[in-house]
Amino acid sequence: HALNELGLKDNNIVVFTSDHGYHMGEHDYYQKLSLFEHSDRMPLIISYPGQKTKGQVTHSFVEMIDFYPTLAELTGLTCPEYVMGKSMVPVLEDAGAGIRDCAFSQVANDYMSRWMNAWHGYTIRTDLYRYTRWEEGGEGMTEFYDRVKDPKEMVNQAGNPQYRDIIRQLNILLQERIDEANQAPKGLTVVDDPG
Repeated sequence: HALNELGLKDNNIVVFTSDHGYHMGEHDYYQKLSLFEHSDRMPLIISYPGQKTKGQVTHSFVEMIDFYPTLAELTGLTCPEYVMGKSMVPVLEDAGAGIRDCAFSQVANDYMSRWMNAWHGYTIRTDLYRYTRWEEGGEGMTEFYDRVKDPKEMVNQAGNPQYRDIIRQLNILLQERIDEANQAPKGLTVVDDPG
C-alpha cells in the first residue's frame, strides 16, 4: 500500500522472507535450530514490476543462496562468477518451473550439539523424502522420512531396509551438496578469520 501511495510500485522489487522457519512444539522443539520441515522451511514472497506469476504459489525448491543471482537478474546486473546459487527468475515467470530437484540446508550450533551429540547437521529435502545426516552419519546419526507417508516427519525410517537404496542415493547427493558448499568461491581468496 505504501509503495502505491509513494508512486514506487512500478520500479521496486519487494522480497519478504525469513532466515528460518519456526517450531511451536513439533518434535519437542520450540523456535528454530533443527533440520525438520518446520524449522528448515521459510516463507518467501517476491513481487516485482511486470511479474507474470503475481499471486501464484510454486512448489519449486529454492535456497537462500539463490537470492543474489535472482535479484541480480531482475535488476539487470551481472552476477559475479564466484556467487553460488541459481536465479529463481524461471520460477517467477512460470510457477510450474523448477530450478532445483531438492533443497539443501545445514546447521552448526553448540546449542544443537548438546541435544544431538553432533556439531554439524545436513539435510536435503526432495518432493518425496527428507534425508538428514549428523556429522559423518553412521549408527544413530542419520534420519530419513518418507514425506508422502509421513509428511510431519515423525517416524525415522533410516534403519528400514525397504529404503536402503533410496537412502544410499540420497547420501551420495547430500555429500555432493556438502562438498559443493565447502568449495572456496571461484576467483576469491579465502582468508582465515583471525578472531
